[in-house]
Amino acid sequence: MQVQDARKAAAAVSSVVWSALLTVMKFAVGLATGSLGILSEALHSALALLAVMPLFLGACTQQASVPARLYCLPQQASAPVQRVSARPLWTASVQDAGGYVPDDYGAFTCMASYPRTHKVWKDVTLLRAKGPRHVEIDLARQRGRFIINNRVAMDFPVCTGTADKPTPTGNFRISQKDVDHVSNIYDVPMPFFMRLTDYGIGLHVGDVFRSPASHGCIRLTRDACVPLYRHAPSGTRVTIRRSGWGTPVTAGAQGSQLASAEG
Repeated sequence: MQVQDARKAAAAVSSVVWSALLTVMKFAVGLATGSLGILSEALHSALALLAVMPLFLGACTQQASVPARLYCLPQQASAPVQRVSARPLWTASVQDAGGYVPDDYGAFTCMASYPRTHKVWKDVTLLRAKGPRHVEIDLARQRGRFIINNRVAMDFPVCTGTADKPTPTGNFRISQKDVDHVSNIYDVPMPFFMRLTDYGIGLHVGDVFRSPASHGCIRLTRDACVPLYRHAPSGTRVTIRRSGWGTPVTAGAQGSQLASAEG
């Protein structure tokens, strides 16, 4: 348990350090180019970083409030997987960003760093499949899942609203999609925006800390938001819960999800 706590603390430190460096770079680019938009985004990131610091310090000194074992899915017994190719089964964009996509979703959820990891799990074959689909957001885990045909197509980290500006819970629908959306409230870019409410709540690319830090929106990493934007059409249901998943994983399916080698 001490080893797991140390890993969680290291992951939290790494997240904050990289976020701080990114914020500094935004300020530098904004000052160099004289762009008010970039400077505004940098200020927004700095304020979010300051807001998350108390939670970050707490995470480094104590165990996560929800035991990791609650997230660990049992390994499914299934037939041996026939490999299509020997090359890695993850896309270059995920690999370049430090993402890790193991062959088995159960193994991914049983990693010591789950759910606090920034890593994204994808089933590249299932993402291209036809069939019913919806998104689940777990505020306690700070993670989301994209479900297609009652199977997990993607599991990804999110950053949701703070206690002062919480992310609303309930069932929503993606009502609008905008690749180059800019907030009319905060005047900051929100790329690959997927609107959920009439008052500005949506999913979009943003700084993903491992604790709530947004103004109510659901921030995703680019590696998760781009495929979600591509494969979740307008009208897709998005369910936001305080804690827990609502869709059981189809038994026996997860061990073979990454048989396709195409990224």
